[in-house]
Amino acid sequence: MIATRLALILVPALVCYAVTGMAQTLLHFEAEEVIVNKEVVIKDKMRPDLWTYWTTDKDADKKWSGGVVIRSPEIKEDRATPEEGAPVLHVSIPMPESGTWDIRATGINRPIALSRDGGKTWIRQTSSLIAESVVADGTPFTCSFDDTFAHDKPEHRGATYLDFFSIIPAIPTVNGVKNPDFEAVTTTTTDTPPTGWSWWSRDGAGQARPVNDAKSGKLAAKITYVGDKDWAFNNNGGITISSGQQFTASAWVKINNAKAAKSITLQAVGSKDKKVVKHGYAAAKASDSNEWQLLTTTFTTGDDIDHLRLRLVGSGDIDIVTDGFSLQPAN
Repeated sequence: MIATRLALILVPALVCYAVTGMAQTLLHFEAEEVIVNKEVVIKDKMRPDLWTYWTTDKDADKKWSGGVVIRSPEIKEDRATPEEGAPVLHVSIPMPESGTWDIRATGINRPIALSRDGGKTWIRQTSSLIAESVVADGTPFTCSFDDTFAHDKPEHRGATYLDFFSIIPAIPTVNGVKNPDFEAVTTTTTDTPPTGWSWWSRDGAGQARPVNDAKSGKLAAKITYVGDKDWAFNNNGGITISSGQQFTASAWVKINNAKAAKSITLQAVGSKDKKVVKHGYAAAKASDSNEWQLLTTTFTTGDDIDHLRLRLVGSGDIDIVTDGFSLQPAN
């Protein structure tokens, strides 16, 4: 029998969202506990037609929450229908009575098929974030998983996993821009990028972190980099668009020091079918001023993209503060 393991963790307001000014909760559910059709799961046996409740993995206590994980059969190639391989796995996750929440499925290390409409439609899920901004009313969140998709690279193909589900306060998102004003705080770590953002540089150097030096509000993002390579401060959100829409993208920047100030550029990244078409689909460059300056660009989308997201890029030594990102429909 699959044992019950459920945890409710109270997280202080600073750890969740400083912008709310109130404590919120993080809900944690072990995957095996929220499975509805437990008859499709077998303990510690690997079969091509069933999911496995796996307790005997090497170093399981270090790898998996509680030393247990739900494992799919090996997936060597895409399956034609959900009926192939293991049966569809249905889950029902208890939700709070109110609030807006994101839902994550930790353990997904290879593609897994996800359905949020009872199996009518399926998507290829490759990240832990399976649902965003779910408005809770006490009704369980239901979804389904299947072992349909293989990894793109044959050498990486194998089983995929479901370890646990977590329900966390949703990151404030405006027109696809997550945490645009940096006021949302979900960690007490001060040397990591602000919530909803990520940092990249070609040589792995530099960082972006929250700082109390805002254009408006309390918090902004401070970007520091020493080197001669390019870097990018990426928003992890995005918005689905259609051809002919007009948008205005903008962000505030204050340059404390920069070797190449005019390389600092706000970009709207255009993608289609989840593949980047052009990083600088629209762009606005900074001047060498040391005062707060607004980078802004207005543009019209074509039929070559169906998705937009924002990022700030540059190259060389940098010490800047940025705040107030925006992507607004202009028509």
